[in-house]
Amino acid sequence: MAIIDPTRTWKLMEERLETLSSARHRRNLQAVIDHAKAEASGSLEDLLATLTPEPKYHFWEQGTDVGPKGREAVSQFYIGYLASRANVLEFDVKRVVVDDSCVVTEGRYRAIYPGAAAIATGLPADDPSGTYLLEAHMVIMWPCDDDGLIIGEDSIASSKPQLTKLEVADLPAEYLDLVGSASG
Repeated sequence: MAIIDPTRTWKLMEERLETLSSARHRRNLQAVIDHAKAEASGSLEDLLATLTPEPKYHFWEQGTDVGPKGREAVSQFYIGYLASRANVLEFDVKRVVVDDSCVVTEGRYRAIYPGAAAIATGLPADDPSGTYLLEAHMVIMWPCDDDGLIIGEDSIASSKPQLTKLEVADLPAEYLDLVGSASG
């Protein structure tokens, strides 16, 4: 079994999309699916296209909001995030709630983090040249505007995420390809 399966991120959302009769609910959920796929593909342009002109992110970590606010801050966040190669991830969504103004997803988040990126974000990694698997339970609220664009991400993660050092043999091909293309 692959250590990371990015398709789990949108699998349940796509299944749920097929059951929705409200055009507005379908549009909101499709925006979140498109956002997740753009993140997995590493396309900054496609990611930003899913967002309002002035998105506001709320990443709650131990009671403190550390999310970027505004187009420039969110853009810079994604530039750094994609450069870190931490976008090889799966969010194994187990629950999806959709209404006229928000999509809520809940599940197990798993991402591969290069050691240097893990250390830079304050994770307890001890080897900057190593590679780690970050796991946490997460709830993300995706507020949407009247045009079906995402206003931001409001995420709450388990207070003690797990971080496990990986061996090269554990790394999926898409991660090795991504890292290899960055250095070559």
